[in-house]
Amino acid sequence: MANGWAIGGDHLVEYPQDVGYPIGGDFPVKYYMIQIHFDNAHVETGRHDSSGIRFYIGEELHQYDVGYLTLGTESNPGAIVIPPQASEFVVDAFCTPKATEGDAFVTQCVYNTMNKKEVTLGGQKTTDEMCLQTFTYYPRMNDLFVCVSSLSAAAWLTVANSSSLANIEVFKQWLHSIQWTPEAVAKWQLFHKNSSRLVRIIG
Repeated sequence: MANGWAIGGDHLVEYPQDVGYPIGGDFPVKYYMIQIHFDNAHVETGRHDSSGIRFYIGEELHQYDVGYLTLGTESNPGAIVIPPQASEFVVDAFCTPKATEGDAFVTQCVYNTMNKKEVTLGGQKTTDEMCLQTFTYYPRMNDLFVCVSSLSAAAWLTVANSSSLANIEVFKQWLHSIQWTPEAVAKWQLFHKNSSRLVRIIG
C-alpha cells in the first residue's frame, strides 16, 4: 500500500521533511494499482468523479522511508458477523507476537446496530462492514505490512455444520436466517469473544 483513504477520514498530510516513500531503484515494489469503491445504489447516470492520488517525486533521497501497517480483521463474513439490534457489539482482531517480535496488537471495533433489522457481514460493499486500521509510520519495516485475523474454521464448526461453511452463499443465507433475539445476540457476542482465530500475515 502506498496510500489510502476512506469515508470519514481526514485530509492526507505531507510527510515530515526527512521522510519519503521510495519509488524505483532497488525498492521491491515495481507496479502500483489504484482501487476506488463507488456507491451508486440507484444507478444514477451523468455522475462524474475526479478523485485520485497525486504523488510528488523528488530527486533527493530522504533519511527515512515511510511504511504502512494495516491491522484488524479480514473483510469477509468469516471474520465479521454483527447481529441487528445490538447496542454495543464488539469485534476483536489479534496480531500475534510472532509477527511483531514479542509485541501483540489488538484491534477492537464496537458497533451499534439498533437501527438495523438484518445481520451485517464483513465485506467491501457499502452495506457491509470492515474492522481495519492503517498506520503511517517511519522508519519502514521490510517484513510486516498487513496482519489481520478471522474466526477459525474450528470455531465456526461449533455453531454451523460443514455443508453451510463449504459454500459462501449458503453460509450467508444461514446467517441471515438466524432469529436474532436478545439472547441470541448475547450468545453470539460470547462466541465471537471466545473463538480461536486464524491470523494472516503479509510481509
